[in-house]
Amino acid sequence: VELSLHLAELGECYRGLERFEEAQEAFEKSIEGAIAEEDEGEQSPYVAEYRLGLARVYRDSGRTDEARQLYEAALEVLERERSVEDPHYRKGRAELDELE
Repeated sequence: VELSLHLAELGECYRGLERFEEAQEAFEKSIEGAIAEEDEGEQSPYVAEYRLGLARVYRDSGRTDEARQLYEAALEVLERERSVEDPHYRKGRAELDELE
């Protein structure tokens, strides 16, 4: 999980610099790594958190439909595995609501 976390942090840095292709690549690698490392695979809350990061990259680069799909998938996992009170869930939900 540690490498995946660092890749997600790198993705956030690239997103902040509006280097969206590099941000997308970093988040995709963080997601792939977390899926391989976590027992829950794609249903892991960590994977959901990294998907929220990728959704933000898509949102910021104007890829709204793709962002919406990732937000919805990530939020479904976070709601089930944690709760609607989880801070990652709440932030992601607010961001999704802004898209609509």
